[in-house]
Amino acid sequence: MVRFSHVGLVVADLNRSIEFYAKTLGLKCLEQHPDTGRGLDIAFLGSDAPVLELLCYKDATKAERPARGRYDHFAWYVDDLDQMMQDLQDKGVEFVPPEAQTVLDGRKIAFFFGPDGERVELVQPAGK
Repeated sequence: MVRFSHVGLVVADLNRSIEFYAKTLGLKCLEQHPDTGRGLDIAFLGSDAPVLELLCYKDATKAERPARGRYDHFAWYVDDLDQMMQDLQDKGVEFVPPEAQTVLDGRKIAFFFGPDGERVELVQPAGK
């Protein structure tokens, strides 16, 4: 059996990113491992289970290790996209583009950027 574990995201400032994802998406810091002995600080965020691993390298050159795939964004399901967008805009989050889009089977999506320029998508399933 295979189950999704988490997305690993390299960040410049671990505490800034923990605070951002707590403030915007309500994620909790479930584990934090400062100085793993490899010049790396790690935190796992989520609600019930970790889904976002933040990696903060003390040596910036190590943060640029080559990857073969191309990361574009990561996405979160929400029940009411319009309300979530309003809540986040009230907290200073800007959406790009500024309005939600309806795609595929009627799901609504919206994108914003995290503190290190990562694209974050919010998805409201069709029919909600």
